Amino acid sequence: MIYEILRLIIAIFKIIYNVIITLIIYLYDYNSSLINKFLENMNIYGKIYNLDKYYDFKKKHTNGIAIFTHTSYLDGIILAKELKEPPSFVCLKSALISYIYNIAKKWKCLIIEPKQNNTTVITNTVLNRNKNDSLLFIAPTGSNMEQKNPYILEEFKSGAFVSLSPILPILISYDPHVYVNNNSNIVSFFINTLNTTKQNYNVTILDPIYPIENESINDFKIRVYNIMNEERKKIIVEDIPIPDNNKKIFTIIIFCIILSYFIFSKKINFIILIILIVLLLITITLRNKDDIYNYLYKNFIYIISIFFTIYSTFTSNYLLFLNSIIYPFIYKYFSK
Repeated sequence: MIYEILRLIIAIFKIIYNVIITLIIYLYDYNSSLINKFLENMNIYGKIYNLDKYYDFKKKHTNGIAIFTHTSYLDGIILAKELKEPPSFVCLKSALISYIYNIAKKWKCLIIEPKQNNTTVITNTVLNRNKNDSLLFIAPTGSNMEQKNPYILEEFKSGAFVSLSPILPILISYDPHVYVNNNSNIVSFFINTLNTTKQNYNVTILDPIYPIENESINDFKIRVYNIMNEERKKIIVEDIPIPDNNKKIFTIIIFCIILSYFIFSKKINFIILIILIVLLLITITLRNKDDIYNYLYKNFIYIISIFFTIYSTFTSNYLLFLNSIIYPFIYKYFSK
């Protein structure tokens, strides 16, 4: 019962945290650090290989296009983090895109209409790209993310290949493998992701693929598909260790927060202290046995600071309020 309550509280905390990050990005602009925090909060870790190939390709080609394997709603977020800049996606107009329209326009995404022939629009965008413009990213499977077999890619559509432009292939792999059922929606996907113990990913940028003289669109598409399919079979997704707290700094900050409660409170509520200390001991003892306790341990400073911030606001304890705000920043600074 207690475990389920903890899981529910943490799920709510994760949702609130990620909504705040999304709103900040929506109101302002791309921020790699915030996107990384978003993924870490979802317990998602990974790395990119051959990033230099992306920048070389972008610099050398004005009519090039990047295609990526698309099996998850996380793909775009991961690419935005790993490429160190906002990618310009080809997006199908939908309720979701309408909601994040501000981000899509800032990132120079190409928003296309559903159930229409958008080949000409995509081709013109690719062929008329200036050297300093964003590289266009297309998922060659379209909106189909139902790749049940991790090593066999879904069939490619022709839209990304019509212009017969150079292709930069990008493989996004997950462990455990992730795919989206065509009947499911984004809300259920992220709810399931919240309950995932840990998700590892691997972004691999392959060598550019160029059309051969007199090669048809279909032959070019099949050749690119076969190359990407073969390369996917070789990829082993590395298990990325979760960054651990600096134990020394963690202990000092916890001690300072509790000490400040004693110093700045006129009336000490020992029940609050007992609950916090018991929760801390449980978290430290069990942190390597379950993702819930790992998450609590990793964010304990922030959680306890939020608690004391709320508590000090209701009790008009302004000195405790200031301490509660300052300590998370001190902890973050010295934990680098």
